[in-house]
Amino acid sequence: MQLMRRSRTGRRWARKCLALAALVLTCAIGVPDVARADSSAKVTGSGEGKSDGLPEHVWLPESEQEPGVLAFPPREPGEHRPMVMMLHGMCDPPERECPYFANSVTEFAWLVCPKARLRCQGGGTLWDWRGKYETVDAAVERVERYDPAGLDASDDRILIGFSLGALAAMDIAHRGDGKWQRLLLIGAEVYPNAELLKKAGVKRVLLASGDRDMMRWHMTDQAQRLNRRGVPARFMSLGPVGHWFAPNMDAWMRDALTWLRQDEASPEP
Repeated sequence: MQLMRRSRTGRRWARKCLALAALVLTCAIGVPDVARADSSAKVTGSGEGKSDGLPEHVWLPESEQEPGVLAFPPREPGEHRPMVMMLHGMCDPPERECPYFANSVTEFAWLVCPKARLRCQGGGTLWDWRGKYETVDAAVERVERYDPAGLDASDDRILIGFSLGALAAMDIAHRGDGKWQRLLLIGAEVYPNAELLKKAGVKRVLLASGDRDMMRWHMTDQAQRLNRRGVPARFMSLGPVGHWFAPNMDAWMRDALTWLRQDEASPEP
């Protein structure tokens, strides 16, 4: 019976992967690259929003035992800073997506972006249904070893997922055992389970998509559904975009983080 349940779960995860494949093709166009770097490397540019003016970042290379991790330390040095983790979309490396979140997150926290372990045939990686939990835990441990005093991954974590990464983030939050208190899911056909989220200690859930993303109305409905079941949830539009991020992601993320980091337990109206 347990084997049958695992088989069904695997098939459902495979169907989700196939359903998102067409959407993810748009993610490879016009997206900034961040070079793999050590702790002294910087990415600079003019203006605000994407790869421009990014803070320092460090690349922890992949090995057979551990996932690769792109991490952005807080802009202001200090001890015991919180963590925000971002899970990338299907077959898209973290270097392409993580920079969109770096300017806003590093104002107060570490941004940790692990690389999924399952190889895509055409390049890149994706989240597999069994190994994603170990990959995420290993990424946290790697950054903790890199800066044991600077990162406090024990409390008030935020988990972000985009596209297939949102499905992985939802599953991880469902069985988080208090590890993930706040959840941001972007552009995916997710079905958050209110009872599992409450049991796992999730305080707030933010769902988001572009106005031209086919997931918009589904995610709006899911936010309302979570509220009816006692989980504070909200939908936020990313603006006039499809399956991607807001035109000014820095400003959008600051608004999103302001709402996510509140502690009021009452649902959104």
